[in-house]
Amino acid sequence: AVIPTNEATVHFATKEKDERGFHLFPHREKGESVYELYEDDGISNDYLDHIHALVKVRMISSSEAIHVELRKEGAYQLPYEEVSLHLPMGETRSLTINGKPCPLNNDHVYTVSID
Repeated sequence: AVIPTNEATVHFATKEKDERGFHLFPHREKGESVYELYEDDGISNDYLDHIHALVKVRMISSSEAIHVELRKEGAYQLPYEEVSLHLPMGETRSLTINGKPCPLNNDHVYTVSID
């Protein structure tokens, strides 16, 4: 499964700040999960003119590896330039994000730029 989260600290001083993350729960053997996050300004009617973005996440897993593809589609300029990917604690399979191998780290959180 792929679950989106808002990772910005929510309080009055930073209420306009957006940060996104995705909690990834890969299949233990062979599996695939796909998620599309719809983003727009949340205020205007620009979405009627198709001014929005989709942040697409695709995760393919096997018993040996996890491959994550992340991309943005659409005209809307996202209010953030990167997202965090969170894997479950104890995950030991090799990880590839957008075709690049990522060494596993202790906190299992990976920051990825959105193109």
